Amino acid sequence: LKIDGDATPDGPRYKGCGNSWGVNSAAWVTGRIHRWDLAHGGRGIRTYATVCSGVEAQTLALKAERIDAKAVFFSEIEKFPCRVLAHHYPEVPNLGDMTEIFYDKLNGVITNGKTSINYDGHLDLFSGGTPCQDVSVAGKRRGMQEGSGTRSSLAFAFVRLCDELRPQWILWENVPGVLSSNGGADFRLFLGQIGKLGYSVAYRTLDVQFTRVDEFP
Repeated sequence: LKIDGDATPDGPRYKGCGNSWGVNSAAWVTGRIHRWDLAHGGRGIRTYATVCSGVEAQTLALKAERIDAKAVFFSEIEKFPCRVLAHHYPEVPNLGDMTEIFYDKLNGVITNGKTSINYDGHLDLFSGGTPCQDVSVAGKRRGMQEGSGTRSSLAFAFVRLCDELRPQWILWENVPGVLSSNGGADFRLFLGQIGKLGYSVAYRTLDVQFTRVDEFP
């Protein structure tokens, strides 16, 4: 694979793909959100933003479902995915570290302190798959307790951004191990904080190899 003419070693490519969502699973969920919203008087997904954006499976999922939506911003720090995003989506700001992003309501902008994006307070979909290493059954299971400093505790930075941006829909992805991390306490706390923001919550385990969408463009 070449990005901007430079060949990329296999290691960063595998890491970028391995840390990403399965596009067909993302499309399966995204399409159902979009159609439900339209059927119940909403406008569907017209704008979206992502964190832990990777190589941007969420964008590919929207395209697979033929949903014409505008990306407000991405958030990614790994070098290879950042190059992929800059190559394919040069018009979309990559705000980098999600912990540095905040909504400056006074000035009506989303900013990381360096780049600012005008924000009218309406975002249809906010999605991200925060790090899974500390909740995965393949790891040491250090958990994702808020303030613990584990990589998986970035889930609560995701909650903070949900609180500030107040999107119409939230889509959060992680590994099945999150359901049993710390005896289920981690996931329960995460869901509780999302619920306190006023959102209804539903979750489902999907096996990417058995999740299908009708057709990819």
